[in-house]
Amino acid sequence: MAYPIRHSLSPEMQNKALEKAGLPFTYMAFEVDNDSFPGAIEGLKALKMRGTGISMPNKQLACEYVDELTPAANWWCHQHHR
Repeated sequence: MAYPIRHSLSPEMQNKALEKAGLPFTYMAFEVDNDSFPGAIEGLKALKMRGTGISMPNKQLACEYVDELTPAANWWCHQHHR
C-alpha cells in the first residue's frame, strides 16, 4: 500500500518468488493515499489478510492503525513517528 504505486516492480518480483517457493500466496499492489489509509486497513482486517507491505506516505499512519508490528517496524515507528 503506497501512493503512488503504479511504478512498483514488487508484485512481479514477489509473485515469482512465491511461485518458485511453492507458496499459495499472491502479492498485490494497492494505491492508497493518506486519506484512504484507515479504510484500507479496515478492509484488510475484514478480509482476514495475513499481512501487508506498507510504503510511503503510509508508513507513519501504519504505526497508529495496525494490530501488530514486527520488531523492525516497531523500531521504525519509534524513530520516525513522534
